[in-house]
Amino acid sequence: MSPVANQRLSAMRILWGAILMASVFESSLSLILPSPPVHKIPEIMPIVLGVVAVAVAAVSFWLPTQPLRAAFGSYRDRVEEVVTTPEEGSYRGENRRRRVLRLDAAALTRVLNISQTGMILSIALSNAIALFGLVLNRVGFPLFTSAPFFVAGTFLIAIRFPTLEAILGRVARVVEAEVEIDG
Repeated sequence: MSPVANQRLSAMRILWGAILMASVFESSLSLILPSPPVHKIPEIMPIVLGVVAVAVAAVSFWLPTQPLRAAFGSYRDRVEEVVTTPEEGSYRGENRRRRVLRLDAAALTRVLNISQTGMILSIALSNAIALFGLVLNRVGFPLFTSAPFFVAGTFLIAIRFPTLEAILGRVARVVEAEVEIDG
């Protein structure tokens, strides 16, 4: 991997860690701060925020692929058909065709740049779910009502650790081919 691509992946991991720590900090505020005075608040509020949180979680999985679709949908014409030989592990010694997109260093850097936008959006949306828990707690709902939001938001951030394999997997789904890095 090129030094520029390595730096970009490192920057994505730093951003991921910062937002994960922010989510943990937000969650811990509910344990540290004294309970607010109880106000007359609608009892349906946790249910409404729960429904919104499910929608936000769904969007946080869909949204990161959209910049890649816009940028790499045209790369489908660069996909090559490769025929494997029987020695390469094809079934019953038969040749198998597979579709491959080869990325050079410049294309890989472009993939990482575009993926960073989607990654930031997805973990920010996941952090919003944890913030729903903080809102519920600060308006007077008990911790057992807000804790599921903290857990869900932090979990959704944690599972999105940026790896090259995950990023290339998203590109592979967009171009409908395996992705290989040249060099």
